[in-house]
Amino acid sequence: MGVLLQTLLVLTVGCALTAGVIRCEYRKYLIPEQTYYIYSPGYPHNFTSAVQCRWIVTSPPGFVARVNCSQIVLDDSPSCSTDRLLISNQGDPLLMMANPYCGRRSVTEVSIGRRMAISLISTRNTPGGRVLCEATPEKENIFHRSSLAELGFQPWIQS
Repeated sequence: MGVLLQTLLVLTVGCALTAGVIRCEYRKYLIPEQTYYIYSPGYPHNFTSAVQCRWIVTSPPGFVARVNCSQIVLDDSPSCSTDRLLISNQGDPLLMMANPYCGRRSVTEVSIGRRMAISLISTRNTPGGRVLCEATPEKENIFHRSSLAELGFQPWIQS
């Protein structure tokens, strides 16, 4: 628990309150056999104002990033239009093709490459919520990806 608290304190440095919106930006290089925590501002308490936070995690060569979010407690709105956790397993910092999550749930995502982008976005009239995720690097194994087509390998097409 002491390591978790120490990690939480170190990561909190990247937050700022601007015009009533909590904004934070983190970049983390993952080290094998170490766990990094991604969490909402004020965790373990709920955030109660608008939030715009982004985390970019990068694994070393030969590894992918695994993000396991054990606690997603957000407003459950249609299409996650109010509060949402966005995860881009492609590492897109703009999160254009990110998977949105809201409501009460847990989720695990594995990056396609070495990088993953995560963002927590909430509106000004948020009912509040909290998020806790763990990021770890794991040895890359291309056969565990969802499909070889993601790698550009299409054996059914002949040139």
